[in-house]
Amino acid sequence: MSRARELAGFATATNPIQDLNVGVVTAISFSGDGSSLTGIDATSIKDGGGTVRAQANTSGVVVTGILTATSLEGDGSALTGLPAGLGTAVAATGDGANIYYTNQVLDLGSSLSVDVPATAVVAYTQYPEIAVASGVDLTISDGDDFVSDILGIGTTGAPSPLAGGGGRIRADNFTDRGGSNAPTFPNGVNVTGVITATTFQGNVNGTTGTFSGDVSIGGTLTYEDVERVDATGLSTFREGLNVGSPTGVGGTFNPQGDISAGIGSFSGAISGTTGTFSAAVSGTTGTFSAAVSGTTGTFSGAITDSKGNVRSIIQNTQGSTYTLVAGDAGKHILASGTVTIPNSIFSAGDAVTIVNNTAGDLTLTASVGTLYNTADASTGDRTLATRGMATILFSSATAAYISGAGLS
Repeated sequence: MSRARELAGFATATNPIQDLNVGVVTAISFSGDGSSLTGIDATSIKDGGGTVRAQANTSGVVVTGILTATSLEGDGSALTGLPAGLGTAVAATGDGANIYYTNQVLDLGSSLSVDVPATAVVAYTQYPEIAVASGVDLTISDGDDFVSDILGIGTTGAPSPLAGGGGRIRADNFTDRGGSNAPTFPNGVNVTGVITATTFQGNVNGTTGTFSGDVSIGGTLTYEDVERVDATGLSTFREGLNVGSPTGVGGTFNPQGDISAGIGSFSGAISGTTGTFSAAVSGTTGTFSAAVSGTTGTFSGAITDSKGNVRSIIQNTQGSTYTLVAGDAGKHILASGTVTIPNSIFSAGDAVTIVNNTAGDLTLTASVGTLYNTADASTGDRTLATRGMATILFSSATAAYISGAGLS
């Protein structure tokens, strides 16, 4: 029997306290704590297929699969390959292991869709800046938020330039970090499509703009090289309206309704759709170099032209002999001496009034081609009695008609 045990590879120690040296030992179980066992290879743990999943060495245990544990002890300063929640430690050991840094820019080199599980609504990163490479899309799923610089550590340095034209960020909404204010674009925003907003603040620069609602401007509206201002409603000019002769417009107005202002100064022609105003023109003062026509006009102040107030017959006082000039058309001459009526100076429709400002008679010398007395069709020089008044109306540059009180 003992021989049979030896043939099977078993031996019996003659001394129970001595080691048992055999070839292969197969047993269902071992009793004792095994503290005295030596020479047993316990450096690896294998799965059912014989693949090593954990390997012990002098530095610790290397896990090649998934490590599942209810808890881990220690500060974790030596852990590697984990997501950088705080960043990268400046040192592997010592106090530096508790000080972290994060690269300024997270470069996305391939398209990424941020879609967090239904149990959460926010995805975040500690990187202060996100750089999307050319041809790459960063898509934020509907209902999710993506927050950069979650630690609140911003950067003040200039961003590093990237090669290419940059990619795209797709999201339905953009807000600031607090979620209630607008984001900041320090270098501006280039938009090739349509911008829709309920309000605008700050400067708005562009070639064209269409607003379906009211536009309120708290400061000064300045524009240059504008060919036309198209307004379908009432326009109010509180400080007056100055209009010259802009190129392409011809210095004309084409009003369809009332034109009202406190002060109006017009250096070009003012005309309506057919050279007239179809409604009232009102204001306190107005200066016109060209014709003004219309059906009605109401002015509460002075209306002037190059000669002055058009409601007044401008007075030209002369204390001695005087010859009329073209600028006297539309005026009255308060004369104290002989008045000469020249030839080829005035035009058809011009009129001049002569008032005798003396206690005696005045001579009106007819140097004009023909001066007709409307009382008897006679021609030639006329005499204007003391304090008399006569008006001369020119039918051409060389012919005129005269009538008045005290005229002979």
